[in-house]
Amino acid sequence: MKLIKYLLFFFCIVTSLVLYGDDFTTTLQKAQQGDVKAQCYLGSLYYTGYGVDKNYSEALFWYNNAASRGNSTAQEILGYMYTYGKGVERDYNKAMYWYVKAAAQGNLEAQIQIGHMYTYGRGVDVNYSIAMSWYKLAADRGDVNAKHCYEKLKRNGYHEVSYNVMSINQPPLLAVVDGSLTFSDSSSDDCIDANEDCFIKFAVINKGKGVAYDCVTRIHMNGMTTGISIEDIQLPPIGIGETYDIRIPIFSDINTQNGQITFTIEISEPNGWGVAPFDLTVATKAYDPPYLQVVDYTVFSSVGKIRKMEPFTLTFNLQNTKYGDAEDVKIKVKLPNNVFVMDGSSEIAYSLIKSGEVKPIQLTLAANNNYPTTNIPITIDIKEKYGKFAENKQLDIALNQATHSTINIAAKDEPQTERKEIKLAMIKSEVDRNIPTTNTKNPNTFVLIIANEHYSQVASVPFALNDGNIFREYCIKTLGIGEKHIKYLSDATGNQIKSGVNWLANLTEAFDEPQIIVYYAGHGIPDESNKSSYLLPVDGIISDMSTCYKLDDLYKTLGSMPASQITVFMDACFSGSKREDGMIASARGVALRVKSGVPQGNMVVFSAAQGDETAYPNREQQHGLFTYYLLKKLQETQGDIALKDLGDYITKQVSQQSLLLNSKKQTPCVTPSVTLGDQWQNWKLK
Repeated sequence: MKLIKYLLFFFCIVTSLVLYGDDFTTTLQKAQQGDVKAQCYLGSLYYTGYGVDKNYSEALFWYNNAASRGNSTAQEILGYMYTYGKGVERDYNKAMYWYVKAAAQGNLEAQIQIGHMYTYGRGVDVNYSIAMSWYKLAADRGDVNAKHCYEKLKRNGYHEVSYNVMSINQPPLLAVVDGSLTFSDSSSDDCIDANEDCFIKFAVINKGKGVAYDCVTRIHMNGMTTGISIEDIQLPPIGIGETYDIRIPIFSDINTQNGQITFTIEISEPNGWGVAPFDLTVATKAYDPPYLQVVDYTVFSSVGKIRKMEPFTLTFNLQNTKYGDAEDVKIKVKLPNNVFVMDGSSEIAYSLIKSGEVKPIQLTLAANNNYPTTNIPITIDIKEKYGKFAENKQLDIALNQATHSTINIAAKDEPQTERKEIKLAMIKSEVDRNIPTTNTKNPNTFVLIIANEHYSQVASVPFALNDGNIFREYCIKTLGIGEKHIKYLSDATGNQIKSGVNWLANLTEAFDEPQIIVYYAGHGIPDESNKSSYLLPVDGIISDMSTCYKLDDLYKTLGSMPASQITVFMDACFSGSKREDGMIASARGVALRVKSGVPQGNMVVFSAAQGDETAYPNREQQHGLFTYYLLKKLQETQGDIALKDLGDYITKQVSQQSLLLNSKKQTPCVTPSVTLGDQWQNWKLK
């Protein structure tokens, strides 16, 4: 059968060569002047390589010229080229278009080829009855091949239908079926979200008297088009009275923006019998990115410290802290040489981490005797689908450090409108959880909180930021103090501390006999020349006392304010030692016994340590030891406790636990101003 088709096709070409006798130069001139026969002849020369180099592009060019001017031979040959991919990409729709053009002029081979299209389902649904109608048309005109195809189908029980094959000379008339236009999206919110599968769907009907060939659905976009693309769709032939369902995919990527987009849709038909443009407007929604972070980690060793040859456990919480879902997440924990994974896997993958979801990850690690340094740098490499919405983290584990050390890595603050806040999945202290709440309001109390952890020139103060954050939470939830009544300064400079104190001074002038609470967690420092105590701002210089804030000056300023009650919590020591072992200030390498500062006015001061003592952290609870027991008692009593009872509890617990945890003394003290006497003892914060 294929041989017969090829011979017939070749016969058409040879016939055109024989019937046209001019030389090449003359033929080219005539073709360029619009001579249709010359154009068809040139197409045949280039197609066969007869007298010239074979060139399908040139053949296609000249056949197209002749076919567009109505030459049925060129039309049929173009149909053949598109059917079998001869020098062009196979395209059954274009093939049918040219076959129909040729068949309408009585081209026998084109009529047979249309029969083949329906017999074998090339670009149309298989329909043996319509195929037989086309075969019979050619067979009745004496074509043996067409007669053979017709009789074969008839022997198989098929019959031609009453089908006016020459209706191809009649125009189609396309229209959109009423009520068929719809928009669909995978999230069902009638909006084009970034990275979402969306479709425009409608049905078109041919109400004309002829078959619609070579129709194209064309789409134009206006409005918020960033990140959105759509493609024209070539339609198959649509028969008389037939309905065809059109489904147009819409492609959106992560660059999609909030807004609206209007799609102008039309169906073009070569002779103008298509569908006039109509509009569909759809909302668009920007990509909601995830953000993957290590929000917390802890290390633990059964021997109490990280040592060589001793396995220790690293646990960290990976959390999606934003509102988009993270896909194709891959985590790789990178270790230095001579540090090994003893249990767990250093490479972990998740197909999806939803907004707010937490993935706790635990590895057992060990450093061998060949490990050369005192710190173990561990890199947690995090990747997601787009490689841009995750934050890698570097952890530094010190050999010989006490375990249960927990570091909070705060998420970036990007408030989301009308959305539930995503809480970070901390490995929390017990006082950080279940903070008591009250319905009682405390409208006449103002709070200044200073939490200095990261210093520019000296060692950090572990957990100071967590101290300040959680104390603020207790002020709001447990003591009933409004958020606007609290100024929270994290890693405060000297000027910021002064500004915070001025803020209090202005408020006490505006309100009648307000109550004041001042909380400080950070470094204190002594003036070695006169043993005076100073607060150390994060930008303070330990060798230049003018850059620090003298404690007596603070107490004098606070005491001069017209406040009925001033309570100061000072989680710092002023001996020159760090919150951990070691010194930050004294050139002599020893802690100094300093003047602790004198409270003034209606003031009582709770100090974390005395004299030359150090104010230690409670690493297991992620707080300063003093602050932890302050918070713990507020939690236990729901804030309803007299200051004397609070001071007694803190002093007892810190004194005992410091000896147990650190084998060193830390003795908190409560110091009222001399003018107060004992009246402060019954004061309450709530």
